[in-house]
Amino acid sequence: MLDLLHLCEREGIRVFWRRLDEEGNLLGMYFRSPRRHRPIIALDVSLINRVKLARCVLAEEIGHYWCSPTVDHVNVGESAGLEMQALWRDEHRALRMAANLLIPTEALADAVRRGITSADELSEHFLVEEWMVWRKLRVLQEDLREQWRFRVRTADILSPLLAATEWGEAVS
Repeated sequence: MLDLLHLCEREGIRVFWRRLDEEGNLLGMYFRSPRRHRPIIALDVSLINRVKLARCVLAEEIGHYWCSPTVDHVNVGESAGLEMQALWRDEHRALRMAANLLIPTEALADAVRRGITSADELSEHFLVEEWMVWRKLRVLQEDLREQWRFRVRTADILSPLLAATEWGEAVS
């Protein structure tokens, strides 16, 4: 977690821990301060003792910072279709950035070569939630398809042969 907090510090992002939602549905949010336009990430206090989830949420919010959302997420509410498409596109980009930040492709290839191949083991190895491992694998599939016109099944993405080539260096 400290690695991500140091990254926020270097980027000039203020991170606050607050109760964001009584029901626990909102775990993090990225916004800019109204006057100074300083980047701020607010994390729900329920994440303090949940390191894997906290890392995933913080990395996604950092992804929003890097992707510069095109929609005011705070005020979307009942939006028109195009605004919702932009919102989902921004969410996809932020999750993609988070997956690449938390699970660098070279480190994933190294883990697979060492025999760490199940989502559960990779989750422990990278200190992330299992769903983030699956997100990273999906990112690899998308990159292989887009850059190399190569389709690979989810079941085969962790093949030692593919990992040995770092998935054709699909992600830099």
